[in-house]
Amino acid sequence: MIKKVMMATTIIVMMVIVLVTPRYIGTSTEVGALPQLLVDHTDNHTKIYVSAIGDYRYPNITLKLTLEGQIGTNLTVQDNQTYFLGYNIPDSTALTFHLNVTLYIKEVQYGYNCTVVIEQVPDSTWKESIRVIEKSGNEVKMDWDQPYRRFLEVLR
Repeated sequence: MIKKVMMATTIIVMMVIVLVTPRYIGTSTEVGALPQLLVDHTDNHTKIYVSAIGDYRYPNITLKLTLEGQIGTNLTVQDNQTYFLGYNIPDSTALTFHLNVTLYIKEVQYGYNCTVVIEQVPDSTWKESIRVIEKSGNEVKMDWDQPYRRFLEVLR
């Protein structure tokens, strides 16, 4: 009986891997190339990083930021043939911004859109948390000492 349960569990896990993995890695055969986003707020700065799980050089990574409440503050940061892309937003610049990340692995486009809100933690003058509103409308709130992590999605 235990052997049958183990066999069934193994088959289910393998089916999930086969069905879910293409959603994230598209036609790329390198799982280490899977792109991830990290948003962190520390020392009055919001830091944005895009990188692979492993060591993978992307042909291009593009970040587009729209800083809320400031006219004409659409920023585009990009780099070619790079392992990661990072950007630092000083706290005095924006506590709410819209973020669009796009990159390609071969012919597959990955991306992610969200709104990031840096909020003061109640009863604290120095702790701030990150609240992310995803394009789908889902909200994710991170404790003041935790970054927001997210895998990018296959767009096409």
